[in-house]
Amino acid sequence: MNNKDKAKLYFNLFNKGDVEGLKSIYSQEIKLTDWNGEWNGLNQVINMNQSLFEDLDPKVSIIRIEEINNRVYCLINIDVGDENIKVMDVIDFDNEDKISKIEAFKG
Repeated sequence: MNNKDKAKLYFNLFNKGDVEGLKSIYSQEIKLTDWNGEWNGLNQVINMNQSLFEDLDPKVSIIRIEEINNRVYCLINIDVGDENIKVMDVIDFDNEDKISKIEAFKG
């Protein structure tokens, strides 16, 4: 599976709120940064995902994905309630093909 496909899998699991699935594709040392803060390590990121799913039930639609080396640039829309947010996710993969870093930039 190439990194573009792994990114699509990530968004698919995210849309389903599949915490166990996300755990399986995240590195133990994952780092997530977005406009709301920063989370370090698998437990912090999973806890943040879980509260996001319970509180807001966000849905992602992919506009475009481009891959350069072990990094994938994903232009997406996130629907949260009645708000639509344009986001650029930059996703890095480690040597074990797990997601090691996600940086999200709000458009």
